[in-house]
Amino acid sequence: MKQLILIRGLSGSGKTTIAETICGDLESRTMVSADDFFVDDTGVYKFNYEALKEAHFWCQKECLEAMEDNYQTIVVHNTFTRKWECDPYMEMATQNDYSVQVINLYDGGLSDRQLSERCSHNVPSHVIQKQRRRWDKDVYREKRQPQPHYNQPHYNQPHYNQPHYNQPHYNQPHYNQPHYNQPHEGNRDNYRGSFRRKNSQW
Repeated sequence: MKQLILIRGLSGSGKTTIAETICGDLESRTMVSADDFFVDDTGVYKFNYEALKEAHFWCQKECLEAMEDNYQTIVVHNTFTRKWECDPYMEMATQNDYSVQVINLYDGGLSDRQLSERCSHNVPSHVIQKQRRRWDKDVYREKRQPQPHYNQPHYNQPHYNQPHYNQPHYNQPHYNQPHYNQPHEGNRDNYRGSFRRKNSQW
């Protein structure tokens, strides 16, 4: 099944490294990030905070085009500090029959200073600290994909085939008890007498 993988984590947590590992050299896989928007034609990264919103719209557009190109695996690696930042990708996945897996890296167990030193884009530690404060925990912790609720085994449980319809209470001989076979038409006194005898015992 086609898959969309969202990698979220603070700057310097290793998102790009994991994305590259997942995609490898396979032509059926591709990766995209909002940071790619700031890379010029010569491969130099030039961040512009004022264009950050535009960069994220561009990233969503690239992801959608990759889905339309029928890539089997698409990896989007952004900070995704807030849940709502993931939502447009979730909607795209649903509309284009992609399952979704979210990989939460957070800080990788590193301090803000360590993350800043590791970050290839030289993000200062005070910016990473702000990312940490914005971080929504437990966002899509589990793999999300179309649930086979219509095919769940509860529809195939053997309760429909249980032998309760064949239980012996339907075959009990109470229907053949002699009071149904008494010659009541020819001997009504005997029937009434039996009834009166029962009444007399009450």
